[in-house]
Amino acid sequence: MLQKLDELAQNAYYGMISMSILIGSVIGGIMAMFALEKNSIFLMAFGLIFTMANLILGIVQAPAKWIVRGLLTSLLVNIFIILITFLI
Repeated sequence: MLQKLDELAQNAYYGMISMSILIGSVIGGIMAMFALEKNSIFLMAFGLIFTMANLILGIVQAPAKWIVRGLLTSLLVNIFIILITFLI
């Protein structure tokens, strides 16, 4: 599956960059809202590190493989933090 995403990102490079920035920003914002709602600055900062790394990869036009990996990592970390905030 990861190889298919890499091929898709290579074929639609600029579309993947814009989708990566959009999806990463939205999920990062949702994560920040949930983390701040629980007064957990540490979780918010930790999630924003991965969100900003994903955005930086898109802005500097990194290779397609990096953008896919950055987006997936950012999504996993942010969704994990959102789930943690539900348990706190």
